[in-house]
Amino acid sequence: MGQKIDPTSLRLKQKNIGASKWFLKENYARGIHNDRLIREYILNFLTDTSIIPIQVVIKRRYKSIDIYIYVYSLKKPGFTMIEKPAVVNDIKKVLTQITGLQVSLFMTDIRAAFFREGANTASGKLNYFSSVSSKGFKAEDLFYIEKLRIVLLRKQIEQKFNQYRTRPYFSDVFKVLNAAVMSRNTDILSNFVAQHLEKDFRHNMFLDFLSKVIQEYVTFYPFLEGVRIQVKGRVNGAERYRKENFQSGRISLQTITNKIVYCYKPVYTIYGVCGLKIWFCFKK
Repeated sequence: MGQKIDPTSLRLKQKNIGASKWFLKENYARGIHNDRLIREYILNFLTDTSIIPIQVVIKRRYKSIDIYIYVYSLKKPGFTMIEKPAVVNDIKKVLTQITGLQVSLFMTDIRAAFFREGANTASGKLNYFSSVSSKGFKAEDLFYIEKLRIVLLRKQIEQKFNQYRTRPYFSDVFKVLNAAVMSRNTDILSNFVAQHLEKDFRHNMFLDFLSKVIQEYVTFYPFLEGVRIQVKGRVNGAERYRKENFQSGRISLQTITNKIVYCYKPVYTIYGVCGLKIWFCFKK
């Protein structure tokens, strides 16, 4: 059967949600081309911002088109920048020229779905929960405790890498990796890694730090079986291209029943184009 690089083709039985949801009797090729132009414009618009694009879902109607943009903002002010009415209207004008249809734009920041760390994280709520017996907990309290436990354990992992705290991407790596694993979406991590490889010419420092953090995260999450990151090209300005693999845990591509999440993304560095592949393997 050849090399099993892309696990999606071998797991068609699993539920895969498409990013384009429409049907056209005529001009089908034009519709696919418009979808590609829409995604390229949105990705280029979010370049050099603190917003990581995740997915662009396109739904077509008879005379209109709905575009759902899912992002993860590293900083809260970054997302409020694109929420301004003037910015949204400019995006709609360009998308209307591309599609020739009336555009409805919906933007969602998945950061709101994760636990927000604040002043009450360790002092208020934790003291409150420690003074109440387990029998008196409500369902929402138990859910809050589980999220609080994940945050406190993630803080312990960060303390193991205090020697790297001066690096600008230190805190962002933990946040993005946590969001990618919890949402089971490799696009968050791939877009984040691609942004840093394109901006920073010292690739080895970033990739070495990322590989060390991945080893801790695989043992941290019980439902995560393995993570693999592959970078192929002139990494760190090498004279010849090479392939570097960073793996922690087990990636069982031969087991069809395992949940494998895979993505590929080209990275345009100052040394040339590099290929970035990421695998997540989750337990049954």
